Amino acid sequence: MIPRGPTRPCLPLLEIRIPAHKAAIARQAPVENLDVWSAYHLALEHVYRFNRGDNGVAMGLFERAVRLDPMFARAHAGLSFIHFQSAFMHYTNDGRGRALEGREHVDLAMRLSPLDPLHHAMIATRAFTHMARVQQALLQAGFR
Repeated sequence: MIPRGPTRPCLPLLEIRIPAHKAAIARQAPVENLDVWSAYHLALEHVYRFNRGDNGVAMGLFERAVRLDPMFARAHAGLSFIHFQSAFMHYTNDGRGRALEGREHVDLAMRLSPLDPLHHAMIATRAFTHMARVQQALLQAGFR
């Protein structure tokens, strides 16, 4: 049940603060000692910095989470975003390959946890990118 009254504005703040707190704790441990959730939360801290180096660190942490728990849907969604970001920001020479890897991870995340809004957001990101490419191709072909 969602609380009503003065506690309700606190819920979004908790949603932001809990992962940040978990990441702060995880930073104190060597990567090889991180459990699934610690690796996931630390990966989130890196993925939202939007640069090549942190993207690589986040990928390694999401991959660790998936190795520890192959059924962890959110880690697959994280990998999907990492691959999307690598392709979109041109962090790789194989944008198409990264986009396909991202699709595989988000499809798996959806199969594992179809009601998680994060996975739907990743699918929307993929669709938006595809639509932008179609629009660009049409413009290059002379359609306006």
